Amino acid sequence: MADSIVYRYGLLLFILLGLFSCKSKKEILISADKKSITDILEVPHDYSWYEAKAKIKLESSQESLKGTLNLRMRRDSAILMAVKKIGIEGGRTLITKDSVTHIDRINHNYYINHIDNLKSHGISLSYDYAQTILSGTSPIINQGAIIDSIYTQDKIVIKTMINDMLHELSYDIHTGLLTRVSFKDNFSLSGSWTYSDYRLVSEKIYLPYQRIFQIETFSKNNNDEKLILELNFSNIEIDSPKPLRINIPDSYNRIY
Repeated sequence: MADSIVYRYGLLLFILLGLFSCKSKKEILISADKKSITDILEVPHDYSWYEAKAKIKLESSQESLKGTLNLRMRRDSAILMAVKKIGIEGGRTLITKDSVTHIDRINHNYYINHIDNLKSHGISLSYDYAQTILSGTSPIINQGAIIDSIYTQDKIVIKTMINDMLHELSYDIHTGLLTRVSFKDNFSLSGSWTYSDYRLVSEKIYLPYQRIFQIETFSKNNNDEKLILELNFSNIEIDSPKPLRINIPDSYNRIY
């Protein structure tokens, strides 16, 4: 059953599922002044290396799974994810600028594909999009590409197109931190994610330790699907270089 979910959601599932001395929780400084869109777009996210560990909980129309996610990234280069259940690694995924390699350790198979080929699953994605979601940062937005913006008492909402999908991003008006994103394509895919429990991980960078993703697909034959993924991070560390590699055993079978 899990294989069918991986196939249906393609790269998006790998992005979300993947498959450190703990930082003290420091209070976020909240200014009485309200942020502007320019302030939000200039929030620094400077890091070269990224390592994190999180508990994951996946619920779909068909099943419920729990496990742990180990994540490593070299910015603008490669992303490595490993998912474990009851201490046993079930899968490992390496995403680069042009390819996706996934190992299924349960069924002893693997696949390697060009990242663009996975758009055939109905999802328009890119390496930069995957990196943004996994790092817990805000997508890079060109101010000239903003379709609409709304200021309320407690948030700023920006509408823009990212990867051919309409995105609506909500930022806390006092901290400038991203709290919620909703997206939809022109066909049958929609979803959202929320960021909360922000903590300081470097001198200037706050990152969310809790992230909840929801994805829905709709079909004409009422075979709708819904997926909810919750990530609760116990540790996030930046700029500590670690190897990013994936070794495929000779006995594994290559699929699609």
